[in-house]
Amino acid sequence: MNSVCNAALFAVRRQLVDTESDLAVALLTADGVCRSNKRPDNEALQQSCAALLAAIPDRASLRLAMQAYGGIVYAATYGQSPYECIMSVLYSLLNGQALFKDPTRGMRYIYEHLFEVYAPPAARSRVRVDGNTVEQRYPRLLRAMRAAAILSHTEANATLLLLLRTAPRDRCHASPSCEAVAHFGGAMKVVRAAKRYRRLFPSMRLTREAVAA
Repeated sequence: MNSVCNAALFAVRRQLVDTESDLAVALLTADGVCRSNKRPDNEALQQSCAALLAAIPDRASLRLAMQAYGGIVYAATYGQSPYECIMSVLYSLLNGQALFKDPTRGMRYIYEHLFEVYAPPAARSRVRVDGNTVEQRYPRLLRAMRAAAILSHTEANATLLLLLRTAPRDRCHASPSCEAVAHFGGAMKVVRAAKRYRRLFPSMRLTREAVAA
């Protein structure tokens, strides 16, 4: 089993090194789209996404490609990868994370077009959460946030929605969703205080039956 996995890994690694392979051409084309801060042409965007999907059809293939990419050293370009931009987008998709702060327009367009294919199911359902459904999905966390930071329903909901749509590495520096959160120290401090509150007061941990009631 390990020998089969290693053989597949080496095969993908050879395709990444060979700039004339279908995988490398698809990644280079998508990388060019990602580096542009102009709105990409619809036809070019569709061709780029179609080529990526043909070379990397599903999450398993993407995981293998990312694993192979991590073991390559690009000595000819002093360690600078020719796929840097597109790989950062694919990494965010594979982990179900939002894009980091200030992405280019090309990155946003490719991210949106490939999200349903490469993102995990939990991330796809999380993106669909809005102001009407956030209370149903995170009732205990929102209740603890309101109690710990003395927030209203609207303030707690807006804070959680902001964090769900922010990349993990940018959450500590995310702009507060309201004045009350700003005075408390930021959205992440509210969430940490809510978790401490739930540990100190076990009665906050409602059962599913109590939440449904």
